[in-house]
Amino acid sequence: MVIFTDGAQTQRPQRDRINPGDNAENLKKKNVSIFAVGAGTPDPVELFSMASGDGYVILAELKNLGRAVNRITERLCRIEVTVSRNGVITLQRCL
Repeated sequence: MVIFTDGAQTQRPQRDRINPGDNAENLKKKNVSIFAVGAGTPDPVELFSMASGDGYVILAELKNLGRAVNRITERLCRIEVTVSRNGVITLQRCL
């Protein structure tokens, strides 16, 4: 999952606020990988609370969001190649 945010959460009355980190945590418990892309002046604490790890946080300028998409694609599409001693080749997609 990719979450794009333009900064910090919009402030609402306390009873109506949704904690993005809590929602993201529920998804991570279900083995969903989450990229948090922050553009503008994002709150780093909020980004890291949503993301699946340090490598899943991307800062981008609004006019260059394509670069963020390229970084996510590169991370998702990496292939690990393993060759065993008996010559068996194993390909595995890495996240």
